[in-house]
Amino acid sequence: MGRMEDQHAAIEKSSLDIQKLKAEEAYDLNESAWFFKKSDSYWELSNMAGAMPIRFKGQLFNSSEQLYQASKYGPDVECVPASNPDAEPNVRKRILAQTNAKGAKMTQKCAHNARLFREGWEDDRFEVRIHSMLWVLELKLFCQPRTFGEILKSTGNLPIVEKKIK
Repeated sequence: MGRMEDQHAAIEKSSLDIQKLKAEEAYDLNESAWFFKKSDSYWELSNMAGAMPIRFKGQLFNSSEQLYQASKYGPDVECVPASNPDAEPNVRKRILAQTNAKGAKMTQKCAHNARLFREGWEDDRFEVRIHSMLWVLELKLFCQPRTFGEILKSTGNLPIVEKKIK
């Protein structure tokens, strides 16, 4: 069995309530640990929060957002942004070259728009995106037990919510 098949089998056996994680719910901001911008009390819970690097297999990621974006693509995926024809063609290398989370998210847009994701990324049967995010957050907690761990602990039983403006 190949690596993707192993990952899919593990996902199918997971005890997580994936449908609950996917559901869009309305939360009372007075009864949740929410974040939207850097000045918010729980900003460190955001993937966009800096100053919490993650080391994985010898590679240093400056944010959980950078690691998550890099995890979306295979190592050989290439796509050059029309707005920057001289850019590094390798999507992962371009993501890893970014010095902040927003840069990591924005630099992969051409690959995102061309749907060049790694195998299984968009297959809703396996929920690879959610499990990848949970994996990234576990690594963030492992690498940043004081900063991320303490803010996570401070939420108690409050739902953690990324506030969105719609």
